Amino acid sequence: MKHFLLTLVAAVLALSFANAQVNYNANATVTPYDGDFRPGSNMGYNPPWQDEDLANLAAGNEALGYDGIGAKAIRPSLPDYFLEEYGLEFRVPTFQHYNNVGLKDNVCIVGFPADDNRDNTEHCAGLQSEMFQGLYLPIWDNGANGTPYNDDNKFAEYIYNVVDTYTDQVRFWEIWNEPGFDHSFIEGWQPPGGPNNWWDNDPSPCSNHFRAPIQQYIRTLRIAYDVIKTISPEDYVVVAGVGYES
Repeated sequence: MKHFLLTLVAAVLALSFANAQVNYNANATVTPYDGDFRPGSNMGYNPPWQDEDLANLAAGNEALGYDGIGAKAIRPSLPDYFLEEYGLEFRVPTFQHYNNVGLKDNVCIVGFPADDNRDNTEHCAGLQSEMFQGLYLPIWDNGANGTPYNDDNKFAEYIYNVVDTYTDQVRFWEIWNEPGFDHSFIEGWQPPGGPNNWWDNDPSPCSNHFRAPIQQYIRTLRIAYDVIKTISPEDYVVVAGVGYES
């Protein structure tokens, strides 16, 4: 009887997970954002101020008598390495505070794997990849292990959990910050035909921000789109800080 019940639960989970997945991609569907422009704040790290204090100064807090400076949105981050150390829900009260003081349709930077979830490959000798393990494994596994995502695809696992937890306070999910950063400081701005330029060549793992083939970043965008649209179809996947025309 116990075996039968476990099998039945697994089947129900698999069916519900399969039904939840989106059946479109960004090549076919891009829903325009029809909300208001909301002037934002990228607050940075300013000890001894807490993030709630900075939000009060940016947005105002009537209960404390702060007028604020007119910010209506905010751009925090939830990197995997941080959540691995402090816990997935550690920032929930802070994100709820943002909402309480009127910061809406926020941007959140995601990515940056914890050591346990980081790919061990060295695509450039002496430089470990900055990407997640298992990127090219399937995103979904029909509810195996009781989770909707494939547990071996560490980016899918991370992005599912963070979006599922914080989507009420976030509208735009920024996949990595400055994905176009050039660690050589030479190649990215070269014109076509220039040495190692990015018009004619893929950004090298020795100089790009991911220390991995640039196609792996494209893969993270595809995973993020599938997962985010499955959980919150009204949310958006965004790229920020491309940096160079090339």
